Order: sequence, then structure tokens, then C-alpha cells
Amino acid sequence: HILLASTIKFLKSQQLADKHFAQSYHMDQKKKAPNSSSYYDGEAMLCLVKAARYIDGFSILVPLIEETAPIMAKEYTLDEWREDHDSDSTKGFYQWSSMFFTEYYQAKWKDYDLYGDYVIVLAHWIIHTHEILWKNRNTGYAYEGIISAYQIAKKRGHQEALDDFGYTIDNGLYELGRWQVGGPLADKNKFLVDHPTEDKLAVGGIMNAVNLSPLRIDTTQHQMHAVMMAMDFVYKE
Repeated sequence: HILLASTIKFLKSQQLADKHFAQSYHMDQKKKAPNSSSYYDGEAMLCLVKAARYIDGFSILVPLIEETAPIMAKEYTLDEWREDHDSDSTKGFYQWSSMFFTEYYQAKWKDYDLYGDYVIVLAHWIIHTHEILWKNRNTGYAYEGIISAYQIAKKRGHQEALDDFGYTIDNGLYELGRWQVGGPLADKNKFLVDHPTEDKLAVGGIMNAVNLSPLRIDTTQHQMHAVMMAMDFVYKE
């Protein structure tokens, strides 16, 4: 708990005047960077929201979260889309924001229904504007966001959205499952069939494309987290 408290204190100290979070900290200068990043904004907020919701003593973070949420939601949608509707910044913020806004929605904090709308809209964006099913590189991260939206659509009884999200989840995770070394669908991937391995450090890892052998731990983590989410929220029934 002491380590967590120190982590939260550090994250709070990284918040800039505009409510975004510094993208780095300069140890030698003992100061934070002046600029932010869509990735770090999303990651920091997910950490703060999880702490506020699930860990005793951290509900004091809720006012900060409620103040920061609308600024980030606007920045990575309306503000970005004025210049580029398929914005890289929206993509970087996508799954982190979908996960933390789903937590926010479930906690019923200030204007929670608005953020439920946000998660639904962003899932349609990643599917239809960013065209996630047509990407050639690993997109496991996106399903963390789409499955978050699926949860809200299910709670609201939005069948049209459920059909759209469900179709994408079914097809996307099946395709990505073929990229897992030693996975249950590995025999459906010609590259893996032609390049078998029993290396314990490789088995279970997930490639960044259908025929790219280098493995990254973050790629595997995102995809397997999405699979676990799907098992809990989509396929459990």
C-alpha cells in the first residue's frame, strides 16, 4: 500500500497545468517534461480511476478525476478531429480511455452517462473510421476498448451496437488468435506451421503480424487481456 501511495503521489505530481500528464520525468533535472502524450494521459487516468474505485483510501482522487475527464475527452475527440478524423492521438488514447471511462461509468461519478456515450462513440470510431479489422499489424489493444464498449451497450440494451461490436470482436480476436505461437489457432497460420518452435520463451507469445516472428511482451499482454475480457463479458453466457 505504501508503494501504491507513492506511485499515485508521483502520478499526481506529473499532472500539468492543462490537466494532462507529462510524458516523461527528467531524473537528472528533477522535473517533469512540459508536454503530454495521449498514451500517458490514458495510462495515468486508468491507474487513478482504478485506485479511486477499488482501493480503500483513494476515493479522494475522484474530484481530480471528475475535473480531468472532460478535458481529455474533448481533446482527443472534437479537438483532434477538426484536423484529422483518423487521428493518431485518438488512437493512442483509445483503449486506455475506453477502459477508464467504463470504470467511471460503472462508478456513476459526475456525468457518467456522458462518458458511457463517449465509450460507445469511440468504439464505432475505431471500427468504422480507423477500420481496425483491416489493419495488418497486431491490434489486440483495440479490443480492450471495444469490449469495454460492449459492456456498456449490453447494460443499456443497445442491440445494434452489440451486433456491431460483437461481429468485430468475433472476427478480430479469431484472426489475432492465429498469430499466437503454440496457441489453439496456430495450425491456421501457415507461417507458424512452417516455423515451429518449442522455445519456452516463445510459446504463448503473440506476433505483431501474421508472419513476423519477433515477439513483444506488450503486444502479448494487450491481446491476452482482451481475450480475458472477452471471456468475462462477451462469451461467458
